[in-house]
Amino acid sequence: MYATIRKYEAEQSAIDEIKQRVEHDFVPLISPIKGFLGYYWVDSEDGFASFSLFEDRAGAEESNRVAETWVKGVLSQFVRNQVEITSGEVLISEAR
Repeated sequence: MYATIRKYEAEQSAIDEIKQRVEHDFVPLISPIKGFLGYYWVDSEDGFASFSLFEDRAGAEESNRVAETWVKGVLSQFVRNQVEITSGEVLISEAR
């Protein structure tokens, strides 16, 4: 299993608008990617972060390519600075 965490800096005043665009436009773009297991969006004081899970590295890497293109085209007016991306194999996992 592979995970990708993307951290974005954005104004809190834009979070509701960003959330709507992510939920209705972005998630439908990555959920059909082969190996997709889940997507989670986290609000934070200085913006937001996303957490995506895929069965394999190829799916995680494809989601990063899709996210980069989509953010540049749709969220560039809201997002400050470069997106911080952490991606890799999940070595420990437990869920209830």
